[in-house]
Amino acid sequence: MIADELLMKHDIVISPQVVSEFVAVTLRKHILPTQKVIEYAKQFMQVFQLTVMTQKTIVSALDIMTNYQFSYRDSLILATALENSCLWLYSEDLQDGQQIE
Repeated sequence: MIADELLMKHDIVISPQVVSEFVAVTLRKHILPTQKVIEYAKQFMQVFQLTVMTQKTIVSALDIMTNYQFSYRDSLILATALENSCLWLYSEDLQDGQQIE
């Protein structure tokens, strides 16, 4: 399984914003039953290192939003990635190969 291979090779962090968006979108679009959404959200937090969102994260997200014209939610994810020295960020919303800071 690809996820298992990634976990073995890299430390993977996930922001609270990612978990929140997963839950909100999956429920709103009725992609999965509520119980499955809850189960997967809990698994994400067990498998991946959940980051902490602080005042610094929010300030950084506001700066990213202003400088790059991203949505606030995407900027929160980017701010969290930068704070955790992430080399890669997987997203459906950003350009492939784009570099931030």
